[in-house]
Amino acid sequence: MNNQALLNLNFRKLNIFFFSLLSFALFAQEAQVSTDKGDYYYDILGQGKVGFLSPLAYGSNFIADGYDTWNGVNIEAQIKLNHNLLIGLQLQAFKGRVIDQELVGPIDASGMTHFFVTTGYSLLDKKKDIQLEASIGLGSVTLRNERDFRRFNDSGFALMANLNFSYRLNYWLGFYLGLQNNWDFWSIERPSELDDVFGNTSIFAPSFGLKFYVL
Repeated sequence: MNNQALLNLNFRKLNIFFFSLLSFALFAQEAQVSTDKGDYYYDILGQGKVGFLSPLAYGSNFIADGYDTWNGVNIEAQIKLNHNLLIGLQLQAFKGRVIDQELVGPIDASGMTHFFVTTGYSLLDKKKDIQLEASIGLGSVTLRNERDFRRFNDSGFALMANLNFSYRLNYWLGFYLGLQNNWDFWSIERPSELDDVFGNTSIFAPSFGLKFYVL
């Protein structure tokens, strides 16, 4: 896949995501916000998310220039400490096909996994079905490389920042849209002149899917 085709593919991914975001915003605008369901409804113990992930690597680095990234999965679990503060864990996983072996090396495809410990804060009144949450996290990133029947891993340290919109449908279920950026700092052996290419990468990782509530 040449650079123009890759650019067109990434543009289509962004179009799909922002169309979903616009649809969510229009739905939320029309939704009636409930304020009379009682404290039991809103005093949740925790929440979880399972969603579709559409990653887009950017910048000048080996992930952005060397891979055609595929869609993946986003999984989160959080415990609520008080009305606004949450802590939890997040897993993001997706695969990518190597399109530039001269840059990346003799690899056919790779799977990338992010694992984060997160801290979140609810920015709106808890007694609303529409919620907006901001989160930050730190953790690890692993690249599982495949070549014929051989497999080996690269790894590193990762940071994330997330802005999450959600709408609650009932006691147990809702849906969400998340805007997230991951910054990865790789422990890959490399000559110093390639630090800019293999030292760190950035991935815009929007996701949308179902949100579950634990009362």
